[in-house]
Amino acid sequence: MINSRTKGKVAELEVVQIFKNAGYTKSHRAQQFKGTKDSADIIVPHIGDVYQLEIKRREQVKIDEWLKKTDEEAGEEKIPVVIHRRNDEPWKVTMMLTDWLADVKGLYPPTE
Repeated sequence: MINSRTKGKVAELEVVQIFKNAGYTKSHRAQQFKGTKDSADIIVPHIGDVYQLEIKRREQVKIDEWLKKTDEEAGEEKIPVVIHRRNDEPWKVTMMLTDWLADVKGLYPPTE
């Protein structure tokens, strides 16, 4: 059986690789560089300046709990985002609708 710390590290590295494949080549695990309790799980240049990224790979989904924790860690400066998946499922992103809408309005301003 794999322990939770190892499982978390593997999940973080998996998500880092997804970001690298998307062109964010300087992405890395935060643990490697900061290791503080309140730091994001992964560092993605530019994206990490705006979003607090929390990575979860668990069978039991506790999205409300995870989003609340990420929101507390994000403070007023960042937008909380939880990247999560169960085994054999694709990665998903969860964030507050109001935060997502603010981002979308910045990209696609309303026409009326």
